[in-house]
Amino acid sequence: MNADAVAAQIKKRNYPAAIKEFGGEILLVGINYDILDIMSW
Repeated sequence: MNADAVAAQIKKRNYPAAIKEFGGEILLVGINYDILDIMSW
C-alpha cells in the first residue's frame, strides 16, 4: 500500500475522529512486511 492509499484509508475510516478529544502525545507507527517472509518463519 502506498502513501496515497494510506491517506485515503485514514480519511475514509475517519480515524482522526477517534482521537479528537485526546489531549496527549500520539505516536504513529507504520508496519510493512512481505507475506513470503512471514510464511518462512
